[in-house]
Amino acid sequence: RPIIMLEAIAALHKEFPQTRLYFVGNLRDEVKDDFMSVLRKYGMEDYVTVTGYTDLETFEEFMMAADICVQMRFPYNGENSGSLCRLMGKGKCVIVNAIGSFGELPDDVCVKLPSADKISRKEEIENLYSAIVGLLSSKNKITNYGEKARIYAEAYLDIRKCVQQMREFIDMPWKKPVLTEEKLERIHSYIESGNYTEEQISGLADTLAYAG
Repeated sequence: RPIIMLEAIAALHKEFPQTRLYFVGNLRDEVKDDFMSVLRKYGMEDYVTVTGYTDLETFEEFMMAADICVQMRFPYNGENSGSLCRLMGKGKCVIVNAIGSFGELPDDVCVKLPSADKISRKEEIENLYSAIVGLLSSKNKITNYGEKARIYAEAYLDIRKCVQQMREFIDMPWKKPVLTEEKLERIHSYIESGNYTEEQISGLADTLAYAG
């Protein structure tokens, strides 16, 4: 969400002129022109830097230098974020939006904002702005989020633990599947009936994901 981030930082800089934004990585071609247009519109050239592609060592140096990190995205294609895992492992305070795997993170390990498909563009900008102001107004919050993120990452994101868990899952003895043909037919009939809310179908999808 680079344009959303720019708009929020433009407003933030008026209140916190020491703010600096580093966009680490390449801008996608489809947003580059709009990004530069917004940059010039607000005269942000002195406090916004686009680094372009960096090697991992430089990328991690920027991670360590940051006080607050933003990892928002939309749309979502089922992917996780390697950079988010690294940031949490480094004990960084991260702002995300509650979409896909981001939404599954505990509320106390990162700052979670509503997904772009749930709110208007204006609300998304205001939410990001307010979240950063809230953090800057209470530095203890930044420290607390970072510390809890680090603890969570050590417990659940350590690559060695993840490998071991995958091995244990693969080595599990074969069991009879929970979803039988009969149950799938009943689920199909339920969906075809149309007698459900979006929340109910979302809950059903979550249940099937675990039961499969």
